[in-house]
Amino acid sequence: MNELRRLGKKLAECRREANLTQEKAAELAGITLRFYQDLEAGKKAPSYLTLLRLAGAYRIKSWDQLIPPASGSK
Repeated sequence: MNELRRLGKKLAECRREANLTQEKAAELAGITLRFYQDLEAGKKAPSYLTLLRLAGAYRIKSWDQLIPPASGSK
């Protein structure tokens, strides 16, 4: 699985854990719903600022919790 797809899966997981819809997560992060959907689908790469905003929307302490482990990591 490529890196963007893995990140998208992690974003979706965090969003569900925060009990947010895609619409609400996008609104809280200041991005469009379409862009957010593309992030979860692994079609677009988020900026650092977007990751920070998503971490805040998901109510997690650090944006690096959004980053899945590298391929091949255990």
